[in-house]
This record gives sequence, C-alpha cells and structure tokens, in this order.
Amino acid sequence: MPRARWWTALITILLLIGCGGSERGKLRLLIVGIDGADWSTIRPLLSQGDLPHVRDMIRDGAHGPLWSIRPLSSPLAWTTIATGRDPAAHRILSPDAAAEGRHRGCRAFWDILSDQGISCDVIGWSATCPAESIAGVMVAGADPETPCPRWIHPREREAEIRGLLGQPLDAPGEVDPELRDTFQRMRDRASIARYLMEEDPPAVLAIGFQGLAAAARVGKLEDAYRYQDRLLGELLAGIDPETTVMVLSGHGLEIDPEPAARIEGVLLMQGPPVRRREKESDPAAVHGQATLFDITPTILALTGLGASEDMEGEVLTEMLVSGFAPPARVRSFEPDPSPEAPPFTSDERRLLADYYLSRRQYERAADHLRVLCQEMPDSTGPFNQLGVVYMQFEDYNNARRMFEHVLEIDPRQLQARMNLAFVLRELRLTPRAAELLEEGVVQRPHHAGMRVNLGMLYKEMDQLDASLACFEEAIRLNPDYHPAHVQAAMVYERKRNIPAAMEHWREALRIRPGDDQARRRLERLERGLGGE
Repeated sequence: MPRARWWTALITILLLIGCGGSERGKLRLLIVGIDGADWSTIRPLLSQGDLPHVRDMIRDGAHGPLWSIRPLSSPLAWTTIATGRDPAAHRILSPDAAAEGRHRGCRAFWDILSDQGISCDVIGWSATCPAESIAGVMVAGADPETPCPRWIHPREREAEIRGLLGQPLDAPGEVDPELRDTFQRMRDRASIARYLMEEDPPAVLAIGFQGLAAAARVGKLEDAYRYQDRLLGELLAGIDPETTVMVLSGHGLEIDPEPAARIEGVLLMQGPPVRRREKESDPAAVHGQATLFDITPTILALTGLGASEDMEGEVLTEMLVSGFAPPARVRSFEPDPSPEAPPFTSDERRLLADYYLSRRQYERAADHLRVLCQEMPDSTGPFNQLGVVYMQFEDYNNARRMFEHVLEIDPRQLQARMNLAFVLRELRLTPRAAELLEEGVVQRPHHAGMRVNLGMLYKEMDQLDASLACFEEAIRLNPDYHPAHVQAAMVYERKRNIPAAMEHWREALRIRPGDDQARRRLERLERGLGGE
C-alpha cells in the first residue's frame, strides 16, 4: 500500500477507537436493527416523500440490500448478524430457542468488544434473553413484562432503566389503538438508547426494534414505518459528526408471495469512514452483495479489530472510503478448547438441513438428513430431502431408495413420485417411470404437472399419440400451463402438424412473452409456411 494511503487508513482506525479501553464518553458506532424492514416497502414510501431520515442516510452514505439466509427466522437471522458465524455454530435456530433462553454457541460482537475493553450497550437485540454480562448495559430482547431470568445487565441499573419506560409516544396524529402497544415498545427502546447516549455513552451502541411485523398483522405497516423513521431521526439527532451509523434488517416480512421479497433485507451506513453518494446515479455508494455474515466483520473493523478466521463474511470495504484497510484476521475469538456442545435436537437438525440445502451445501445437508432418517424412520420429510440431495450428486440408486421409502409410507406423496420417476428415467427404466406416473394420474386426476411429466415419458418412448393426449388434458385442466403448450408444440412438430404446433407456440408466448425458444420456433415455422 502506498505510504499516504497506509497513513490515511491508520488515522481512520485510530479515530474510530480513540475512546480507548472500556471508558465511556463518546459514541463511535450506532447500530440500529429494524426487524422485517425491506426495500420493497421502503421505496414506495420514499417516492411519496415519507421516511425523511432514511432518505437522508441514502443521500449522505452508502446503502443496498442485505441478503438473508433460510429458513427465514428472526432469531436465526439476528444471531447470524451478531456473530458472523454459521447457524450450526451459534445454534439459535428458531424462535423456540430464543424464547427458552438457550445459550448461544459462539461469541457475539458485544462479547468480542467487551473482551477488548471497548464499551458496548445492547438494547432489545433479538434472541438476547437473559441479558448478558458485557462491558456496558444490555437490555434483553424481550418485553419488560415477559418472564426473563435477567432483563437488564448490570442488575443495579434495572430501576434506572425501567424508570424510562412509558414515555409519551409523541407520534404525529392519532395513534391507531391496535398499534399503541407496539409503538410503546418501540418508544421505550428508543428512550433507553437516547438516555444512554446522552448520559453515559458507550463506544458502540446497538438497538433492535421489532414493531413492523405486529403492524403488518393489523394492516398498518406503513404507519409503523413512519413511526420507526421518526424514532431513527431521534437517535440520529443524538450523535455527533464523528459517529458511524449502520441501519439494517435481517430479512423482510412475509407479505409478498414471492420468496425474494423476504430474503432481501436492508443496509444503510453513514459516517466518516463510509463512502458518500455524490450524486443520484453514483454506484460507488450502492453495494448489492452484502450478507448477514458481513456485518460483524465490518463492526469489528470499524472499531479497529480484525474478524476471526471462523467468520464466513468479509468487511464491507465497498461501502467504506477508499484506503480503508481492515485489520488482519485473528484465528478465533472462541475459548480454546471450546466447551463441548450438546447434540442437536431433531428440530435443530431439520432447520440446519433446510439452511444447507438453501445454500447448496449438499454434503453438510446430507450429514444432518442421514441422522434424521435414523431418528425419524416413519417421517417422509428427511427421506424426501435426502433423495433430492442424492439427485444433486447424481447418485440415482440411493435417490431411488429414498423416494421408494417415502412412497411406502405415503403413496400419495406427489413430489416423491415425480422425483422417483425422474430417477428411474435416469437409470434407463423409462417404462417403470411411466407406470409410476400413470398410478399418480389415477390418484391425482386434476394435477396438470403430473400429466405433462407422463407425456414427456411417452414422447421419449415414441408414443406420440399418448403423449399428446397427456399434454392436451393438462391444457384442459389449466389453459395457462406453459410447459404443456411447449411440449404439445414439439410433438405436433414431430407429427408435421405445423398449424397445431404454431398455435401452441403462440399460446406459450402469450403466457410467457419472454420465452425466446417459443419465439424462435414460431418464427422458423412461419418462414417455412411462407415459402410453401
């Protein structure tokens, strides 16, 4: 690194950690977590002139999506954010684990900062009950009236903190009665944060809000976003120009049937080490690849610490000023040797299998699924999933064994039947695959997909009339079923019935205007007819 650039990076780090030791006195990093926030709701509100504080952060800093992980669970997501570690390491896999106060399996950023003498307050972070012993104040991520072994650390500050609860909402207009309790919980957490920022500021303060989901359930989501933005404005008003701010969410809400609408959370950053968006079209301040795993490494870098080698993510240098050099990674922040972890429960293994499947880490998914198959021999789910994993490995004999076991338990398992038919076809047992789907059609006479799959097998066996009958029946059941029109068009081409083929290619294009294959085939047929 050139000397000037090296010197700039060093100054940046020294400025960020200048408070030194565990002393309190100046807030350097503010982290605001907003559970359930996503851009698909934020963007329309911004276009209406709402959310002025989010708009200012976009203007003055860097922003982008924050990509989550499956299964989508707030405790799982927020613990992944706080640790930068794989869910198998942190072990907070479900709301039940959080509600039961199950011990986190690895250290969070507030533990790491505390160990390094950097003061840190944590207020309302999801899956933090009971409150933990850290170099600062922790308010558990549970409501004050919820049973929790320790709501506040240190205990001697509990009366002081509880005295801040119940302050007026100060919301513009009349608050809907269905939102009053939700807004009050949001207000209480903001009040505690403001008090600590003003009276006893730590080096790092992290606060978690969980109001959007409750508002969405009563159809008042936009009102909650507006109030959340108001509280964000109060927090931003309490910082000085040297404070770095991160606003983030682990995933969006399940209010859209498209899975991608939930998997995309929100990330905004502003402050001295953050790239500033100079103009509306500036791509330098927009980062599209940030994941939950990147947050803790970035938090550590902003406080002068290196991430550990067992953290999966990276420092988000694309969102930081040119010349910012993250400190070198350390081996681990975990105790050596680490205490032996208890075995995973069946429910935990199921969630981990879902997680590894979603990330296409099939070997790791298979490890958990094999155990589940032994523990739950009469449950179809693990055998079905393990069969899918074997299909990914092209291990069709073992896949066949899994799907056949599923159908022995429940012959009406549709997906297992279709997967088994595919596997039998790959094993060059096409007639047996067709028999399997013929049985499925009898069981599910109104299932268009089953008929299309059967028709494709007939087509491979050169039984074109039987194949067409399947595709035409699928179209009768569902006139807008795109694969049925595509397959019918192909068969009609083979039978040299060009007008019928063209009719189905046109229908395929009507249903999916972007189907390039259908467009090319139709144009070729039209040219051929025109030359006759």
